[in-house]
Formats: sequence, structure tokens, C-alpha cells
Amino acid sequence: AQPQFPLSEEQQAKFRDLLAGKFRDEIASSSVLTLADAPGPDVLKLKIRVQDIAANLQRAGVGNAGRASIALKAQGRGTLVLELRDSQSEETLAKAAESLSAQGVAILQNEGAVTSWSEVEKTCASWAKAARQGVEALISS
Repeated sequence: AQPQFPLSEEQQAKFRDLLAGKFRDEIASSSVLTLADAPGPDVLKLKIRVQDIAANLQRAGVGNAGRASIALKAQGRGTLVLELRDSQSEETLAKAAESLSAQGVAILQNEGAVTSWSEVEKTCASWAKAARQGVEALISS
């Protein structure tokens, strides 16, 4: 079996903050959409959920002699689920899901896996951009 390294509470919070930040940045960059901080007429609510997250780590090589670290090849996948709702009635107007995967590198040390967040950031940015474009297309039609 491949090693599994569950995300710590801190890593989960970092992922949530990263994903929310990428979505805020993407919507703020839109010439069609405007961020709102309260429900109201003509205000949509975007609900974001990531599910079916899985990560596999495979040994990619061994560090220098005398070091307690191992290079790992990290592969992760998850499903992004978006729901577009009327902000006042909470009625679901549209729902979409997309599965994506990311690859990167992790280093296994005595305390556990230490990963680079660069691929996670790219995936979150890609999800946010696709969602913004989809919502813009939906409200423009």
C-alpha cells in the first residue's frame, strides 16, 4: 500500500483559505461580476465544496547518505462542486462538478510529509478561473 499522510488541521485551514482567496481574486478581477457581502436582489451565492480528495505518494529517490529524508512523487486528485444559488431564496440555479488532478513533489522527513503548495495553488487558481468564466457565460446568456 502507498503511504497516506492525512492533512493536519493547519493544512486543511490553509487549503480552505487558499481556495477562497483564489475565488475572491478571480471574481474581483471580473468586468461582469461584482463581489457582494450580503444577500439581495440580483445577488448570486456561490457555494464551493471539494470532495473525494485523495493523495498518493510514491518513493522517487533517496536523499544524501546521513540524511533522514526521502523524495516522494505526490499525486493528488479531488472533485470541485459548485452551486450557484439565489442569495435570498437559497434556490439552486445551477450546479457543476469537475474532477482534477495535480502532481508535485513531497519530502518525507521524520515528522511526516512536507509538500510544496505550488501545484495546489495552480489547481485552485484554475478552478477559480473556470468557475468565473462559467458564471459569466451563464449570466450573459
